[in-house]
Amino acid sequence: MYTVKELYTDIKRRCFTDFTLCKGNMSYNWTQDINGITRRIGLSYRKYQSGFLLDPPNVRIRFNKVESILENIVNKYNIKNIGSESLQFTIMGNIHPVKGVDYEMFDRFISDSEYFSGTEAFDFVFDEMEAIVKYGAMPFFEKYQTLEDVHNHAISLREDDYPKFFLEMDHLN
Repeated sequence: MYTVKELYTDIKRRCFTDFTLCKGNMSYNWTQDINGITRRIGLSYRKYQSGFLLDPPNVRIRFNKVESILENIVNKYNIKNIGSESLQFTIMGNIHPVKGVDYEMFDRFISDSEYFSGTEAFDFVFDEMEAIVKYGAMPFFEKYQTLEDVHNHAISLREDDYPKFFLEMDHLN
């Protein structure tokens, strides 16, 4: 039976260069810190009796100066009901769908079977994840390198779209 330990080993084997891998709760995150900006690629998984399912990756950017100011305000005024994730990252990317990615692969169980080992099944799914990172996450990171980039995009959004872009607003509704 394919285990959590084997999943972690496979994820480490397929790690993204220039990013640091961290294990979360039912997730793995690759982070990269550049000049006060943290980029993160997140991969969640679900464990079932018959194996694992990986979710398509998500991307987030933290502008450390912005989040530090927000943390001070939240602490100073004892603001409640702010999720811990909301004060970790400034924006999140809606990078789906990425053209050419077979999203049905994310419905494929990663487990040992009579046809494939768990590692082989993992590789099929992770190939699609790599395409999402290459054609979705990396362009997102390139597009939002400064607060001015974020501002220029934000002023073009409808108010209903803010929660999809700015994480803090998800928790203030």
